[in-house]
Amino acid sequence: MSDDNYPVLAVLLIAIIAIVVLILIPPGALDPRPDLEDPVADAGPDVTIELGTAYTFDGSRSTDDKAIDQYLWSVDYAPNTFVFHGERATFVFDRTGTFDVVLTVTDTVGNESADTMRVTVI
Repeated sequence: MSDDNYPVLAVLLIAIIAIVVLILIPPGALDPRPDLEDPVADAGPDVTIELGTAYTFDGSRSTDDKAIDQYLWSVDYAPNTFVFHGERATFVFDRTGTFDVVLTVTDTVGNESADTMRVTVI
């Protein structure tokens, strides 16, 4: 390999590293300002659904001044509690009643917020 190829290889390597960093580091995580603001969780409105419905919870309306790092859904389905991770989660309601669903969002530095929605199954 000639010395003429080294600048091209260096630029290519820097571009690859930049792409990897952009993919692996959440937006806002490199912001040098301290993150003192809690995110705002939004589990969505209360709903009434029919028995046997697979309902998809959607936390995409949650916000943060930097970036949300984690979405945690907790479905109080007594006597059990079911936990799901991700911006969206789907749960099949196979009995009637009223159930609380809590979304807890955490930002990139650990600040968190929770919101509860109520699912009524008829």
